[in-house]
Amino acid sequence: MTVRKAVQFSVCVEDKPGKLAEVTKALCESGINLTALAGWTEGEGKAVIACIPEDPDKVRALGVPGVQEKEVIVVEGDDKLGVGYAIAQKLAAADVNLKVCLIQAAGGKYQAVLSTCAGCIDKAVSALQSCGCCCGS
Repeated sequence: MTVRKAVQFSVCVEDKPGKLAEVTKALCESGINLTALAGWTEGEGKAVIACIPEDPDKVRALGVPGVQEKEVIVVEGDDKLGVGYAIAQKLAAADVNLKVCLIQAAGGKYQAVLSTCAGCIDKAVSALQSCGCCCGS
């Protein structure tokens, strides 16, 4: 299992067909490789597109107005029964309150993207780095 801090960028866009393609095309044409991508509607004709790039500086260099960035935690490893529980239990034991949690698995591997308050990032990373049992690789 690996645990690392990463930068997530998000932008609010008009909720209409083609906006995700427009954003991902710009990222692709700028040579920006993503490790995670998500999108969701916010209501009232607005949507959010969020991504975690391999190189945050490349996204910053684009200078896109309205782009927000925040530090998140990325956990990756071999997919096993109980991974979600092990992660949640370690964070609960460390008294870390999650704001966002996305865990997905494919091809025998999992990736978790976790968001908490800025003051809890290091505490969460420390708790997860000591995580063995079900989510250890």
